[in-house]
Amino acid sequence: MSEHPTPRQRRDQLLHILQDGQLHQAAALADQLAISQRSLYRDIQQLRRSGIPVNGQPGVGYRLARAHYLPPLALSSNELEALHLGLAILREGADETLRNAAETLGAKIDAALDVSANEPDVQFGRLTPNQASLSHVATLRSAITARQMVEIQAHGQTQIARPLELRFEGRDWRAVLYAETSAAFLSVPLAQISTIKALPQLFTDSLGKTLDDYRRPLLR
Repeated sequence: MSEHPTPRQRRDQLLHILQDGQLHQAAALADQLAISQRSLYRDIQQLRRSGIPVNGQPGVGYRLARAHYLPPLALSSNELEALHLGLAILREGADETLRNAAETLGAKIDAALDVSANEPDVQFGRLTPNQASLSHVATLRSAITARQMVEIQAHGQTQIARPLELRFEGRDWRAVLYAETSAAFLSVPLAQISTIKALPQLFTDSLGKTLDDYRRPLLR
């Protein structure tokens, strides 16, 4: 028995049909997709919520307005993180037109990813970073790649640490480090880091100080 397409796959099929720019009757679209007209109307509403300009109404027909439409894409975690960062930068420093575009683009990405409205911390459309977080990203990424020690100040304390990972959790950028000063792992929101400076000293993997060592207790 063949598997039924998921709602997202079905909407992709609907978009493919509408891309010819012609007017399509709801009944004909429903027949092509092997769904009820009620389901078709729901799919069209979902496309509209995601920002895709489907024009028309029941009894008249539907057509896709001229727009820049990207076919379905498979994005890696790093690519999604890059989108988060790009939108964050636009919200912080762009002109009003681009700030508004970043807001609507975030909402469209949420709709395309089927991000639940009940999970605001993972929504692109609600990303509200601050400038301090953004200013530390480049320093940390460079230090992680070069395996370079860093000096950070957070919560009024100065730590010499090995930067192990920079990740995006909901609306928080976090740095995972092994602090040589306190001989402990740290997971610090970038917004709570006052200053960060790359040091000339390099480090190599040492037992008990690696990213795998940090993750191991979390997986138990």
